[in-house]
Amino acid sequence: LIQAFVSLVKNDGSFSHQLVIVGQKLWLYNPIFDEVRKSGCEDRIIFTDYLQEEDLVLLYNFADVFVYPSLYEGFGLPVLEAMACGCPVVTSNTSSLPEVVGNAGILVNPFEIEEIAQAVLALLSNQELRVKLKNEGLRQARLFSCRKMAEKILEVYRELSQYGQ
Repeated sequence: LIQAFVSLVKNDGSFSHQLVIVGQKLWLYNPIFDEVRKSGCEDRIIFTDYLQEEDLVLLYNFADVFVYPSLYEGFGLPVLEAMACGCPVVTSNTSSLPEVVGNAGILVNPFEIEEIAQAVLALLSNQELRVKLKNEGLRQARLFSCRKMAEKILEVYRELSQYGQ
């Protein structure tokens, strides 16, 4: 993500966006900071550390695009949260993310820096696409809820209990 962002900054003189990275500094964070230092874009990349839910909601609502090139996801809750806030999404075409996003985002190979950069640029330079994905994301996010999950689990338990009788 950092390399894709730096590519956009260096190849497009009019690119004025910032990259905001949310998350705690845990193990293996030093190479991330080294990459930012080497990039020459330190003043355009912001690290927030951990954020409370209400602050995350604000960030999702003010972001022009949410980029999540994850290599592995059990479910992909951040992508769902972004879509529920109406933020257009670029995310990985791996693990559970295509199922979570459906047609409501741009799927990319998380190992392809240029593919990530081009997807971000496509969204930032095309208002019609951003609006379309915002609306699709809001629709897609409604397909998921704690209540629906609980109902599905209950349904599975009921089916399983029939086998024990």
